[in-house]
Amino acid sequence: MKRLAVVLSGLTLAGLALAYLGFATADPAFRVAPYLQFGTQTSMVILWETEEPATTRVEYGESRYGDEAPNLSQTATIDGTRTMHEVVLTGLKPETKYFWRVVSVLPDGRELASEPSTFRTAVHDSTAFAFVLYSDTQNNPRVWGRLAELGFLERPNFGVHAGDLVDRGGDLEDWLVDFFPPAHVFMSRYPLYTILGNHEDDHDNYYRYFHNPPPEYYYTFRYGNAQFFMIDTNRDVSEGSEQWNWLEWELAKSDATWKIVVHHHPPYSSEENDHGNSWTGSTTYGTHARDLVPLYEQFGVDFCLFGHVHMYERTWPIYEGAVNQQNGVIYINAGGGGGGLEQFAPTRSWFSAKVKSVHHYAYFAIHDQTLQFQAIDVEGRLFDYFELRKDAVHDPAARARVIVPPAPRVEPSGGLFLDAAEVRLQAVFEDMAIHYTLDGTPPTPQSPRYTGPLRLTETATLKAIAVSRDGTVSRVRAVDFRRATLRPPERAAARRPGLAYRYYEGRWEQLPDFEALTPVASGSTEHFDLAAIKQVEDGYGIVFEGYVEAPADGIYTFEVLSDDGSRLYVAGEPVVDNDGSHSPRRREGQVALAAGRHAFRLEYFEDHGGEALTVSWAGPGFDRQHLRPAYLTH
Repeated sequence: MKRLAVVLSGLTLAGLALAYLGFATADPAFRVAPYLQFGTQTSMVILWETEEPATTRVEYGESRYGDEAPNLSQTATIDGTRTMHEVVLTGLKPETKYFWRVVSVLPDGRELASEPSTFRTAVHDSTAFAFVLYSDTQNNPRVWGRLAELGFLERPNFGVHAGDLVDRGGDLEDWLVDFFPPAHVFMSRYPLYTILGNHEDDHDNYYRYFHNPPPEYYYTFRYGNAQFFMIDTNRDVSEGSEQWNWLEWELAKSDATWKIVVHHHPPYSSEENDHGNSWTGSTTYGTHARDLVPLYEQFGVDFCLFGHVHMYERTWPIYEGAVNQQNGVIYINAGGGGGGLEQFAPTRSWFSAKVKSVHHYAYFAIHDQTLQFQAIDVEGRLFDYFELRKDAVHDPAARARVIVPPAPRVEPSGGLFLDAAEVRLQAVFEDMAIHYTLDGTPPTPQSPRYTGPLRLTETATLKAIAVSRDGTVSRVRAVDFRRATLRPPERAAARRPGLAYRYYEGRWEQLPDFEALTPVASGSTEHFDLAAIKQVEDGYGIVFEGYVEAPADGIYTFEVLSDDGSRLYVAGEPVVDNDGSHSPRRREGQVALAAGRHAFRLEYFEDHGGEALTVSWAGPGFDRQHLRPAYLTH
C-alpha cells in the first residue's frame, strides 16, 4: 500500500526501539532472535542472525511425557561460521511436538544460546488445525507486537502474512526494530508463511530473512486438507504470465478440500480513493489482481486473502461478477496489521458483506469440511464471524473440477535464440494429448501431435493446446520464438567507470521526452543511486547513459525494478518498458549482444510516494544478478 504516516503519541523512535527489543532474546548478540519458517510434516526451518560470524547449531528433540526438562538430545550443525544462520531439520515425525534451541559460538569463544522453544510439525489431512492471517504490519511495532501476541494466544499451527511486512524493504532498521522484535513471541513457536507486498521493494533483505520454495516470490504449500497458493501481485499476473500459467497448473492438480490463494493486492475493494476517487467520481473497486479471478472460479478456490488496503473487508461469495452463495469465492482484506488506517467509499459496494476500519488479524479453524472464521481487533474484540460447511458429498480425494484443462507448459517460455532452440511441451496430466502449430494459426485436435522436443531454426509463433480424453480442449498457449543476430560492440572505447547522468525536476505520470527538457544537474555515478542524485523527494527524473560490457557472445536478459516508471535501451534497442506511475514493479526483456561494449541508456522518473530503481541481468555463463558497476563505463 502507499506509505502513510503513523503517529504514536508518547513514544520517541528511540524509546520505541528499546521497548520492542524486549521481544527478542535477552542476549544482545542475537541481531535477529531465532525464528521458524516453512514447516512441513517432516521438516522445519530455523533461522537467526548474529552480530559477528559464529558457528551454527540447533539442538532439538521430540517431547516426552514425564520429562522435567526439554528434550534437546538431537543436533543439526553447519560447518564454518556465518552471521545469517539457516538450518533445515529433516526426518521429523508428522503432527509431533518438538523442543528446540540454537547455539552459536563467537570468535572470542562466547556462546550464545536461545531459550528452549517449541514447534509442532504439520498435521495429517484428517486432523483439525488453525492459522492466523496478518497483513500490512509495516512500521508500527506497537500494533504489530500486540497482534503478534494475540495471535500467539490463539495457539494456532502457523501464520500467514499477505505482504508489506515492513515499510521499506531496503531499510535494515525496519526489519531489525519494527518487524522481528515484535514478531518474536509468535515466530519463535509458529512458522510464518509470507508473500511480498509492494513495500518490501522486492529487496534482497526479504529473500535473506525468509525461507520459501523457489522461486520464493510464488510457491504453494499443503497443510492438513488445505492447499495454499502464494502469489506475488507486484509482478505480472495477467493471462499467459509466468505466475498465471503456474497457478493454472497447480490449481488443476490440487486435490485439497480447501483451496486458499494469498497475495497482496485486492481483486475487490471498497476503499475510498485507491482505485478512483469515490467522493468525486467512480472507482474500479479493485486492482490488476482481478486478472486471476477466472482461475479462482474455474478451479473452485474457496478463499482469496490479501491486504494492501489498510482496513478489513469481507465479500459475499462472488462468481462471474455477482454474488453466488453456491459457487462463489470469498475475498478477505486483512490489511490492518499496523499501517495507517484507511476508509471506505461513501456508498456500499455490491460485493461487501462486512467492512471495518480497524487494526486487526484474522483466525481460521478447519476440520474436514467445516471452516470457522473470526476477525479480531487490536484490543482482542471479535467483530466478524462465520462458519462454512462444504457439501457433504464433496470428495476431498477427487481431482479438482477441471471444466477447461490448463494449457500446455512450454520450455523455454519463448524469447530470443541464435542458431537453434529446442522446445519441450508438457500437459498437466499424462493422459492429455498436445497439438501445436508453428505458423501462428490456432491449433485444433487435427493439428500435429506433440511426441518429443521440437527444434526451431527460424522465427516462429508456437501455439499449443491440451486435449483431455473426453475431447475437452484447453485454451491456446501462444509463445513467440525469435531468431536473433548478435549486435556488434561499439568501436569507441569508454573512458571512465560508471555512468553519466542528467537530473530533471517536474511532475509526470509517464516518462517525458527528456531531450526536450533542460536538466537541473548532471554528473556521473557508479550505479543507480537515486538518493545520491535527487534534490527533491518527489517529482524528478534521471537519464543514465554510458556503456555496458557484455563478457561473451550470447542472449542477455535485462530486468528493471522501478517505482515509478522506467525504460531501458541497450545497443540502441528498447529492451525493457516499465513506464507509468506505479509501485515497485519488475519488467524484463532480451537482446543478443556480441562480446564488448554496447550503448546503455536508462530513463527513470519518480512521481510520488516510494521510489526504487535496480537493474539485473543474466547472460551466457551466469545466472541473474545485479548489474554491477564493473560492467558500466561512460
